[in-house]
Amino acid sequence: MENLQERLLVSFPNQKRSGVQRIFCFANVDENKKLIRWIRCGATKRADLGVSGCVVLDDILHIVIQSKKKPKIVSIDPNNWRILGTYFLKRAKDPHCLVTHQGKLFLASTGNNSVYSLSIDNNLIVGEEEVWHFPDTSFDQDDVHLNG
Repeated sequence: MENLQERLLVSFPNQKRSGVQRIFCFANVDENKKLIRWIRCGATKRADLGVSGCVVLDDILHIVIQSKKKPKIVSIDPNNWRILGTYFLKRAKDPHCLVTHQGKLFLASTGNNSVYSLSIDNNLIVGEEEVWHFPDTSFDQDDVHLNG
């Protein structure tokens, strides 16, 4: 298995579409070999805008896919790059930056100025709970552009 904990994964958010479908949403940077390997995601849906975050937790790669309609987090087995599950975000808007802290996943939600804790069952995301909201900002629009 490729050890993703020792690799730098770079995501590409806020991609504009100009008649050409995006094929690459993130890249694997191997500093030891001085190599950048583009990871082919296939053609994305027209509403998808790119990958705004990726993180490994318990040997599962979770990636945040921005979308005008249904932002989501896709969980991938890095042994074979098979999609294990997709969680469509219900409360977070314009998701950015997925991070781990003390064995938990957290998501910055730029579109409503909040941070969410993500519930996990059998290595798959099953829910989201707001744990922090930037004081005196909107719950409906980007006021402070949260990121990580």
